[in-house]
Amino acid sequence: MTMSRTDALLRRAATHYENFPVAPAFLPPRTRRALAAVYAFARTADDLADEGAIPPAERLARLDALAHHLAATARGDPPAEPAWETLAEAIACYRLESRHFEALLSAFRQDVTKHRYAHLGEVMDYCRRSANPVGRLVMAIAGDRDPRHLAWSDATCTALQWINFLQDLHEDLVVRDRIYLPADEMARFGVTERHLRERITDAAVCALLDHQLRRTRRILEAGLPLGGVLPGRLGLFVRTIQRSGLRVLAKLERPRTDRFDRPRLTRFDRLLALLQALPPGP
Repeated sequence: MTMSRTDALLRRAATHYENFPVAPAFLPPRTRRALAAVYAFARTADDLADEGAIPPAERLARLDALAHHLAATARGDPPAEPAWETLAEAIACYRLESRHFEALLSAFRQDVTKHRYAHLGEVMDYCRRSANPVGRLVMAIAGDRDPRHLAWSDATCTALQWINFLQDLHEDLVVRDRIYLPADEMARFGVTERHLRERITDAAVCALLDHQLRRTRRILEAGLPLGGVLPGRLGLFVRTIQRSGLRVLAKLERPRTDRFDRPRLTRFDRLLALLQALPPGP
């Protein structure tokens, strides 16, 4: 296995997780390859769901074909392509459970067919399948199946998914015709789809987004203990993700004339997140 294959997978995955580290170079090569394969699978499936120029039926058929390849890969008979071969290696090495990949696929199928969410419970169910399985796979790669640690992982991943929702509100609607904000909460704060489509920043939008951000911060903070229990470089990786999430949240929380402007982490932000994630000295 060459590092160039790993790097190719990481480049593909990084286009989706641009504000968060995917598999940094300080990780051991085998761990890094496994993470690259997992994130690349998720990126591929997400891309298929998001191909708006392709009819929904065809996108669903392509996701079904991806599920077929996944099943073969889990059996140790992957398609003769580097990405699938790397994923097969990771599944065998770390005993990764197919149900987590299948949960991701169910969420991406839903992205094709469901574009609005009536209440918070529907959105949280989507997070349970679209984000939390990635964390469960990372935990399996870490060799940690402690139920309390898995709950912290779920909280971290759910919060990161909410951050993605809140930083992409305008783009999700105008490009993909999707709104992940609960419709009942939008109505309660007096926010309409027109606000999101036309990037209207008024008192109603600010109140709604502040409400979403407070909840997201609570969820992320509930998962922070995970970074303290995972040992070594994988623990550093998770803490860096969490610190990056906190930095994006802080940018979203700042008063701005355009609350739909997508925040991006600078090199300084990334460096600071890494430094904050380092374990304290003796």
